[in-house]
Amino acid sequence: MVFFNTDERDLKMLWQVEKGNAISYLVGTTHLFPYSFKKSLNSLIKKAKTFVLEASVDEANMKKVIDSGLSKEGMPSLYNALNEQTIIKINKELDTAFQRYTPFLFSINTISPGTIDWLSPMIKGLKPWMAFFNIFAHYLKKRGWKYMMDVDALKIAKKLDKDIHFLESIDDHIKALDGIPIAKIVAFLKKIDESEECVAKFVDCYTKGYFTELMSSINGFPMYSPSIIEERDPILYNRMKVFLESGDCIILVGAFHMAGIQKLLDEDGYRTRKIW
Repeated sequence: MVFFNTDERDLKMLWQVEKGNAISYLVGTTHLFPYSFKKSLNSLIKKAKTFVLEASVDEANMKKVIDSGLSKEGMPSLYNALNEQTIIKINKELDTAFQRYTPFLFSINTISPGTIDWLSPMIKGLKPWMAFFNIFAHYLKKRGWKYMMDVDALKIAKKLDKDIHFLESIDDHIKALDGIPIAKIVAFLKKIDESEECVAKFVDCYTKGYFTELMSSINGFPMYSPSIIEERDPILYNRMKVFLESGDCIILVGAFHMAGIQKLLDEDGYRTRKIW
């Protein structure tokens, strides 16, 4: 009997990049998503000689990111930067996520949503960006976001014994995360109760390959910050050029970077074509 994954989707955030006889493929990734792209990724990676990922997402490097997310003395506290109304909104979101841990409290129907402060112990001692990731990961997982595209792609490339490279070290990535302004995180969380439509639009645009509309949906997202996007776009591009010049490669970078990288490709005379 054959079982089909109903969460599987065709990958449409994909570009062909060509210059001379060198042809490669560029994928704009989303690190966490409610749908899987394993089938598309497997097909693309199988045909390429070289696999290139933005940064290594193996267990050791992920542990390094987590360890680096611990706050150091003198660093600002995200919790202290949030007003009472925002904390209540976030705790309402966390209520559902944490009910399974304390079912008795909710079974007696005396606990009002948002009245238990789950947030303070959950993000205590964390840098603002790590605290935000903790909060937003719960928000997304509550809505079925469970697939990690970069992790899936790396596993496939290893299984297919591809020539694997990374565009930056995990230390580069952590440095960029440290540059996210706490004010942008606070502004986003203030409207977390209004994020449903934005998140749904992001999913719809990504799965349909509507790149321009996708970019318009993420302007307020904390990751859309200079240290993550503008400062890294040229670095990522310059490091991927050696692979593009050789061709026969597939390169995966965050979808947020695609606008800047496309501009640099155009300036260098590459022909890019969106694959639908």
